Amino acid sequence: MTDEFALKEIEAARTVLQQHYDAGFLLGFWHEQYDGFQYRYAEGEYARRAEIEAEDAA
Repeated sequence: MTDEFALKEIEAARTVLQQHYDAGFLLGFWHEQYDGFQYRYAEGEYARRAEIEAEDAA
């Protein structure tokens, strides 16, 4: 893999992650040395957030 190709891949991933973060989709992500990025899914969390947003809008 060339440096140029790697940079393009990282920028593409950053763009997608930022879009999901801005939309409230990502609960969080973290990086630990040698483990890469790790993502988390919490069942029911998005429904809970929707309820809170609906209550705040009312």
